[in-house]
Amino acid sequence: MVPAEALLKSRSPHALEDLINGANLNETRFIDFTSVWQKMQIEHDARGDFDRLTPSDDPWRARVFDAGTTQVPLRQVVLEVSAHGGASRRYLIFKQDSSSYSGWLVLGNIDILGGRYEGSPHQQYHRVITTSGHTWLLLRAVASGTGTYDVKEMWYEIRGPRPEKVLEYSIEGWHASGDVSDRKFSSRLISEESSRSSFTVKIMFSVRYGENGSARSRFSKNQRATYVWNSDLAAFVLDESRSSLTTREIEEVYSPGCLSQSEFFEYNSVEPG
Repeated sequence: MVPAEALLKSRSPHALEDLINGANLNETRFIDFTSVWQKMQIEHDARGDFDRLTPSDDPWRARVFDAGTTQVPLRQVVLEVSAHGGASRRYLIFKQDSSSYSGWLVLGNIDILGGRYEGSPHQQYHRVITTSGHTWLLLRAVASGTGTYDVKEMWYEIRGPRPEKVLEYSIEGWHASGDVSDRKFSSRLISEESSRSSFTVKIMFSVRYGENGSARSRFSKNQRATYVWNSDLAAFVLDESRSSLTTREIEEVYSPGCLSQSEFFEYNSVEPG
């Protein structure tokens, strides 16, 4: 065992990136990162995926990307650390701070753990949206089970004292149980609109019933959702007056899960075959 603290020049995002990417792939001893995370006040992840790095067995990869834009420059960066081929990822949010020895202050972290489909483009995806008052980091997570598949897109506010999830929806998935619930669903971002302190996100949801070999009737529909930033809740909230579906319908139709006959009729005007 080699303590990462002994190899680390400073607890800056770039020093961590260099240490992780520069690890000798022939090294069979593990590098212990627990003390590094503790000193950065990063909580232990539930699976222990980021406790130790064994370069010869399961090398990690790291990259630093800017959290600002040319329009809204910020002294803030994100360090992404990936393990198990990207199935588990840790995102550390750094802000430049001249009073710190390393020159950086750690605002917190986001962990996405235990995903499958190593190397999936969804697991490599990130996007930063910055306005005069907010910075949102968009990430994706892939999950699957018996008869289910789901890709979530999640928005995190990262400009505050700690990262907070403020919006989540499925962008791709399906549910198959051989009954009326069988469906394939997706969504796409239509627009983002900023106006003073307000920010609006419009999403088009699509569902097609009878997918994946089901003998049930096949039909599809599109539904529009409008989310508006709510300053009191510090989160995006569905504006049902400007949407063609409800929060409950999004949760029940546009994610894996069984639908009863009554729920199917409630959300659809056609009868199942």
